[in-house]
Amino acid sequence: MAGRDPSPRRRWLHRASWACLGLGVLLFGYVGVLVGYQNFQQGRLSSDWAKQHPAASIHTGSFGTADAVSLHIVPHMAAGEPVARISIPSVGYVGIVTEGDDRGVLSSGPGHDIETGYPSEGRDIVIANHNGFSFSWTDIKNGAEMVVEMPYGRYTYTVVSRRIVDGTDNAVINSAPPGERLQLITCWPLWAGALATQRLVYDAVPAGGTS
Repeated sequence: MAGRDPSPRRRWLHRASWACLGLGVLLFGYVGVLVGYQNFQQGRLSSDWAKQHPAASIHTGSFGTADAVSLHIVPHMAAGEPVARISIPSVGYVGIVTEGDDRGVLSSGPGHDIETGYPSEGRDIVIANHNGFSFSWTDIKNGAEMVVEMPYGRYTYTVVSRRIVDGTDNAVINSAPPGERLQLITCWPLWAGALATQRLVYDAVPAGGTS
């Protein structure tokens, strides 16, 4: 009947639809701000890295024995400091890695777990990334190359496995095989943001099988 008030159920559905729309707008805005901030920070970090470490000045490092420069001259960096440049040519991914892997550090791009090693030290190396910045990682295949540039050398790794583990599975790091290994880790599923309960892990070994 014209002019009749909608039923309580219809009013509830109407309000719920507006609430869902508002939540969607807020989430979209949050993601937009996050991505914009990350892009800004990565642009700044990339520019600074290129000035401080021109590609021509970085030699190809050796995995045979731990590089004395990395062990004795270059100390591990402080949290938040740029430590490396990582590239995955097969998926067009490039990022400046900063020291640390807490939420604040990862909002600027990939972060290096401070408890793990640096290239050429013969240890497990862990680099984490926010899942919102890792969408291209789903296309990484076994055999793909990962190139890590440090101030003291350029190191190439070959991907040997991809796995999905529970988010509380500390064995990913604690039970890593002996020798040098690079692990890339991000939350999974990629679209789930902070609600993701699993981890996507790529294992890579020194190119040529040397460690």
